[in-house]
Amino acid sequence: MVPRPDGQRLERAEARAGGGAGSAGLAAAAHVLSRHLTPLVLNRLERPQVEALIALRAGGKTLPAQVVQYIVAKTDGVPLYVEELTKMLLASALLREAADQYVLTGPLRAVAIPDTLQDALMARLDQLNTAKEVAQLGAVLGREFAYELLQAIAPQAEDTLQAGLAQLVGAELLYQRGRPPQARYIFKHALIQDAAHAIEARWKGRPTWD
Repeated sequence: MVPRPDGQRLERAEARAGGGAGSAGLAAAAHVLSRHLTPLVLNRLERPQVEALIALRAGGKTLPAQVVQYIVAKTDGVPLYVEELTKMLLASALLREAADQYVLTGPLRAVAIPDTLQDALMARLDQLNTAKEVAQLGAVLGREFAYELLQAIAPQAEDTLQAGLAQLVGAELLYQRGRPPQARYIFKHALIQDAAHAIEARWKGRPTWD
């Protein structure tokens, strides 16, 4: 994540651009700032990298070959999709953890496996029960939100709210900075925020783009 420029930095950039007030000055300042920012592009992973990421998320334990092949084929090397589909499958009844590996408890077709990245993210949130409701509230506030603001709109008791947030952080769906009540949270990816919105829309029975 590239941090947003603060006010002083924007003012300095505007001055360097010779800008005055108004949209022209801001546009010139943005141009100056853009020359000092390096775009971060996360490319699709090759199969060995996908398998390494799967192994990392599985804690180094071996997954059945057909599960690995399914994840490789389904995710098309998209890192977030690889992570979330792997986590979703590990938390499902499809796999049982043994000493140094995971074993299948039945055929892959017996489990409802998400077809898209958004579906995988929604499935992960669905597995979290109460924490899912906290994620939905946070998504309403934005990609990043303050604990105090979330608490002000949350119907849950404070201990339930904090437990839900801790679960989302532990599941690596949220990042946390500071401790409540001064804590701030940010969704790991904007697509996770979108998925939380989509769950709320589905629950209300209206289109996700509404």
